[in-house]
Amino acid sequence: MKHSNKSKDKLIHEITENHSVLAQTEQCQILATYIIELINKQSNRDDFIRDILFFIKVVTGLEAVGIRLQEGEDFPYFETIGFSNNFVKAENYLCARDHAGDLIRDDKGNPCLECMCGNIICGRTDPSLPFFTEAGSFWTNSTTALLASTTKEDRQGRTRNRCNKAGYESVALIPLRCDEKIIGLLQLNDRSKNIFTETLIVFFERIGSSIATALECKQKEDNIPGRKNANNIDETIITVHDAHFNIISANETAKKILGLPPLDGADIKCYKYYHGRDYPPKKCPSCKCLLSREPVFFEFFEPHLNKRIEIRAFPYFDENDKFIRLIHFVRDITNENVLSNKLR
Repeated sequence: MKHSNKSKDKLIHEITENHSVLAQTEQCQILATYIIELINKQSNRDDFIRDILFFIKVVTGLEAVGIRLQEGEDFPYFETIGFSNNFVKAENYLCARDHAGDLIRDDKGNPCLECMCGNIICGRTDPSLPFFTEAGSFWTNSTTALLASTTKEDRQGRTRNRCNKAGYESVALIPLRCDEKIIGLLQLNDRSKNIFTETLIVFFERIGSSIATALECKQKEDNIPGRKNANNIDETIITVHDAHFNIISANETAKKILGLPPLDGADIKCYKYYHGRDYPPKKCPSCKCLLSREPVFFEFFEPHLNKRIEIRAFPYFDENDKFIRLIHFVRDITNENVLSNKLR
């Protein structure tokens, strides 16, 4: 556990050391703040991954995100959001197989991992080419243009091209690297072109390194007997609200603790499920942050939940300065020694 705490301090330093990168976009600032919170909270590995992906998708607005982690000799998707079931089923495994179904191996006996995901995990990249980076990532803002302008050799081998066939034009594959070892991959997809910038890719490379180290720490913690079921696990509620106070997206923890119905487009008012009332609280700082346009951090005792909670609310606007959504990041601080008031 001592080693884990030291690693977490290192992670926070990795994320925040380059302020010029983080300051480039509002998405980077919000993501960095949230990931620092996740790294320091007491969650198991599975919840950590699910919450990371959920928040990346919510903040960036990307259509589909996923994380691959090693399982045996392959690297299947551990978790995805936004990809169709057919896509995940077709792309889940990377190991090449012969007609008999046996693994195809290289001259060193290692299994051959296919497609661009396999290239990134195996480190088969050429930074002299514009779609690879010095840190070993792949990214393009048009898979159609990339396939038309490059050869199989440029792409370091045969690619399945399923991302392109599924209509994804902007694709980024970020290695999850811990102590020079690649333990998995972060995948970011969108059907629109020109989603990514070099600055955003550099940011995600830093985030990828921090995620990888955190995953290693959390895996060690989860292996401690009784750790996964410990009562002090910090479950974080994440909900996304529209301008009319409707909850339009939520993580699994939020659905469970708040008792949310299916989020199928119906009016699901946040004040009903957070506060058990038919109207927003008069002193709700989240409402005020829509006017101030700045994130807010506050805490109070909520009788409806019978919990003292800390809420971090992030308003999010598009490139035309139009409000898109409000993101709530909520933590139970009932057992912490703090003084707070009720909202009325």
